Amino acid sequence: MTRPEVARKILVYWMDGTVAFLGLLYLMSVLGAAMSGTISLAVAGVLTVCLAGVCVIFALVLRIAFAGRPRPTLLLAVMGVLAVTAVALVPPGGAAASGWDTIVLLWVSISGLFLHRGITAALAVAAVAGTTVRLHLVGGHDWIAQAIVLSIAMIAMTFGLWLWLWLWRTIREAYESKEAKARLAVTEERLRFSRDLHDLLGRSLVMLSLKSELAGKLGSAEEMRQVHRLAGEALSQLHATATGLRALDLDEELAEGRGVLESIGVRCTVETGAAAQLPPHSRDLLAWVVREGTTNILKHSTPTHCLIKLDGGVLEIRNDGVRPASDQHGSGLEGLAERLTTGGGSLRAEQVGETEFVLRAAVPA
Repeated sequence: MTRPEVARKILVYWMDGTVAFLGLLYLMSVLGAAMSGTISLAVAGVLTVCLAGVCVIFALVLRIAFAGRPRPTLLLAVMGVLAVTAVALVPPGGAAASGWDTIVLLWVSISGLFLHRGITAALAVAAVAGTTVRLHLVGGHDWIAQAIVLSIAMIAMTFGLWLWLWLWRTIREAYESKEAKARLAVTEERLRFSRDLHDLLGRSLVMLSLKSELAGKLGSAEEMRQVHRLAGEALSQLHATATGLRALDLDEELAEGRGVLESIGVRCTVETGAAAQLPPHSRDLLAWVVREGTTNILKHSTPTHCLIKLDGGVLEIRNDGVRPASDQHGSGLEGLAERLTTGGGSLRAEQVGETEFVLRAAVPA
């Protein structure tokens, strides 16, 4: 059983106990009045039935309110009839009349859990006014004192029930929020894992495709050895991603990116400047940019020249040979942009002219 369900049972059972205790007090007053002859046995029997009905319906309606189900109009109507009948049968001023007028207030308070605030307020005013007039005219009670006492009781009972239900809803929403956060964390981790797989394996798989195609055309043993090496690297990267060991080294990515491009005949120029002075977190982000940038070139271009320039915390990758029908803004760049934004950096990708593409990343320096 979940914690909200435990809390709901505690709150509902607590209120059940309170109403049952009040019902027991009312029943004792009825029995006392019947034994003293103040009311007849028939009236005492009807009062007992009305009292039991009000208590049972109150418990049922309370559970409906806590379950968030629609308003039980029929149950509330029956409870109201029973409450009014009980109050009408009790003679004002007698021993049995002590506290019985509050049974109508109990009906108004439980109805307020389902009614609009304005309707609840109007119903409460009517109940207090009607009960006050009845006690004043039939029992001779001071109407001002009765109005004050009944108003305080009405406010306390209505607000108390509303506060009880609000407490339950707060507990439930807090638990649901905790569950939602857990689900969100799982979803974010899945997105992170898929993004890392894309960024890590994209270039290796593209190179495997190119090398295997070239090996098939040339029948070269050297090309097949490179295919085997690339497959091994892809498996290692997959293992590193699965175990969370996915940190990249900027210098290695620059050298590997240059080597990959030059292996397919692209003239690649790398200008690093003061890259060694960057903090480790920024170097890791730029390593991801280099990996995705070179993968993007392999997938979407037929370049002859590529420039990778690093100046402080700004990395620029510029290449020619952009295919007219290619989509340079794929999911890889979107994931890379999210990674940089999370790390405090930014990414901009744009086509310059008809055949040139520029990828520019900025990270904290």
